[in-house]
Amino acid sequence: MDAATRRLADDWVALWNGDLTQTRRIVAEGFVAYAAPLMGGAPGATTGRDALDGWVSGIHAVLSDLRFTVQLGPFCDGDTVVLRWWADGTYAGGVPGATAPAGGAVEFFGTDTLRIDDDGLITEYWANADSLWFAQQIGLGAGAPPRLPRTSSEATHTTIAAALHDLLNTPELPLDQAVSRHFSDDYRQRTDGSWDDRAGFLAHMAHLRSVVAHVTVEVKDEVTDGRTYAERHVVTVRKRDGSDVVQEVSLFGTLAPDGRFARVEEVTMMLDGAEADRGLGSAR
Repeated sequence: MDAATRRLADDWVALWNGDLTQTRRIVAEGFVAYAAPLMGGAPGATTGRDALDGWVSGIHAVLSDLRFTVQLGPFCDGDTVVLRWWADGTYAGGVPGATAPAGGAVEFFGTDTLRIDDDGLITEYWANADSLWFAQQIGLGAGAPPRLPRTSSEATHTTIAAALHDLLNTPELPLDQAVSRHFSDDYRQRTDGSWDDRAGFLAHMAHLRSVVAHVTVEVKDEVTDGRTYAERHVVTVRKRDGSDVVQEVSLFGTLAPDGRFARVEEVTMMLDGAEADRGLGSAR
C-alpha cells in the first residue's frame, strides 16, 4: 500500500472523529454512501459532501466524545480500500424510544469499503456496522447486552493509536493539550531501555512534530486487564523531507485511575528506513 492511500484512510477516520475540514479534501463532489442505518432499517443512499457532514455531525450529537479507531487494515485492491474499525463514546440521550439514561459508555464495530477515483478522492462508500449491538446498549433492543471479550481497549481509557493521532496528526492541537489528554501529570516512559519523565517526553514529542509530517498506525494486538495495557503496532512515519520510516513497537503500560497512561515501557524494531532514523522513537 502506498503512503497516499494510508494518509487517505487516516484522514477518513479523522473525518468520522469530527474533523469536517477533511470532507472537501478527500471526498469527491459526487460522493455516494450506501449504508444500513445504525438504528436499523433498510439500506439507503446518502449523496453529496453536505449529506456526509450531516451524517457525521448527527452521530456525534448522539454520542459525545465519539472516537473511531482502526482495528484492521486499511487493505487495498485496485481502486478499493477496506478497513475494520471500533468506535466508542458516551450516549448523550435524545434517541426516540431509547430507554438507556444519558452518560453511559457505548461501543460498536464496523467495516468501511471505499472506492477511490482517479484524483485520489473517495467517490463511493459502503458501511456495515453492528447496529443491533449499538441499539441494545441504548435500550432499543431486548434486554441488556452481554459484555463481549475483545482485543481492543476499554471505552473508559485512551489508546496508543488515539494518542499518536493527536500528538502527530493533529498539529492544530497544542502539544501540551495533546499530551494532557492521554498522559498523566507524572507520566514516565521507557523506550528501548532509556527512561524519560513527562518533561522529557514533551521534548521528544516537540522534536517529532518538527520532523514528522504524518503517521499511520496499524494496531496488531491490543488488550487491557484492569489498569494494565499491552499493545503491538506498526507505525509508518512520513517525514517532512519526504522519506518514510517503518517501525514495529511492542509495549506494556499502566493506566492512571482517570484512564490516561501513567507509564509505558516499549521496545522498537526498525522495519524500513534510514539507519540514522533507528532511534526516532526517542530522538530529541
